[in-house]
Amino acid sequence: MIRPIRYWNGVPVPFLTAWSGEDAPPQALVVRHGRQVSGLGFRDEDPAVDRQLNVLWMRMPAVPGVGEPRWDTVHALRQRQTMTRSRCQLCGGAVLDARADQRLLFLFGASADRHPIGDGERTSSPPLHATCAQLAVQQCPFLRRGWVAALVGYTVDWGIAGTVYDPDTLTPLTGRVDEVRYYSDPVALRWVLAARLIVTLHEIDPVTDLDTLAAGERARIEVRQAPR
Repeated sequence: MIRPIRYWNGVPVPFLTAWSGEDAPPQALVVRHGRQVSGLGFRDEDPAVDRQLNVLWMRMPAVPGVGEPRWDTVHALRQRQTMTRSRCQLCGGAVLDARADQRLLFLFGASADRHPIGDGERTSSPPLHATCAQLAVQQCPFLRRGWVAALVGYTVDWGIAGTVYDPDTLTPLTGRVDEVRYYSDPVALRWVLAARLIVTLHEIDPVTDLDTLAAGERARIEVRQAPR
C-alpha cells in the first residue's frame, strides 16, 4: 500500500533516508569468541536484534522526521527492512500489494552511457511503487538527468555493505563502506559492521513507461480499497 510521504521544505524525503535526529550512537564493539571462531560483536549485544542474516548490523535510532534529512546517508535498519520485506524506498509501504504479477520495480539513475538493468545485477537500492517512482523522477535532481527501470521477478541476497574492522585493534581497515559477499568471504563477514543489504536482480523486464505502470497500480489499489 502506498503510504503518505514525508516532505521537508517542500521536497519529498525517501523512507530510507536518515535524519539528523537519527545519528548513530557509539558502537561499543568487542571481540566475541565462539566455539570455533571469533568475530565482531557489541558489548551489550542482543543477538535477536543486532544480528540479522548472520551478520552484525550497525545500530541507528529510528525517529524519522526529527531534525533535517541527511540526503547522503541511508538508514541501515530501514534499508534492510525495505529489502527483506519488499517495501517502497520512498513511502515505506508494501510494494507487492499494488502488483498483480508480484514483480518488483527497481529504478536507478542513468548517465549517458548507463546500460539497461541486467540479469544478475547487484544493488542496495530497494524497490518502489510505480507511483512513487513517478514522483522520484520528477523531484530528484539525479534522476532528472536520466533513469533506467525494470520489473524484477525475484531477488537473491548477495551480501552486505559495511565497515570491515581489524580483528586485533577493532579499528576500521578502510575509510569506506566495503562490499562483502556471503559465503565466498566468511572470514571477512565476521568482522563487518553491516550498513546495507545487497541483492542481485533476476528475470528482468525493462520499463520505459512509468506513467502506464503507475496508472495500472493506482487502479488496482482503488479496487482493493473499494467497499464490498
